[in-house]
Amino acid sequence: MCDSLHIPYLQQNYLGLLGYEHTDIRDFRMRIAGVNHFTWLIEARLRGQDVMKDIQEAIRLKGENEDPNAHAKSLFNARISAR
Repeated sequence: MCDSLHIPYLQQNYLGLLGYEHTDIRDFRMRIAGVNHFTWLIEARLRGQDVMKDIQEAIRLKGENEDPNAHAKSLFNARISAR
């Protein structure tokens, strides 16, 4: 399995998108599925609360301000597909 969602800084990026501090990672749980680089975030909980829709909305809003001509790897590498 690709290690992308297991890397703590990516989990901290999701917390940052939601407006939380990186220290909140101890209360943040993610469930993922997939193989190799086809990995999906299928569940995200912060302090037991479902934050999946919040993550999806934060990614959508961030995407509205990105340069569509940017290099794809730098543009999308910090985000993972969310169901």
